[in-house]
Amino acid sequence: MIQEAGIGPKGSFVFAQSIDLKVPLTQFLWHNSGSALFLSSTHDSEPGPGFVHANEVGQSGRTTVPAPKTAAGYNHFMCG
Repeated sequence: MIQEAGIGPKGSFVFAQSIDLKVPLTQFLWHNSGSALFLSSTHDSEPGPGFVHANEVGQSGRTTVPAPKTAAGYNHFMCG
């Protein structure tokens, strides 16, 4: 799925926005450890200062991975 969407390395994402201004929706396909799909009515297409901290196989500690605001917000409020 990630390769078909043309998404690059971990932290990359693509998005699509609705053209109906009454129902502003943005959909994100983000590459983390796999593909993650988000649908948001409150975030725009800007990647913003978003990031998540993730464990990497073969590395000690956590690494910082770029993320769209939607994914960073979800991670912050739902995962700690």
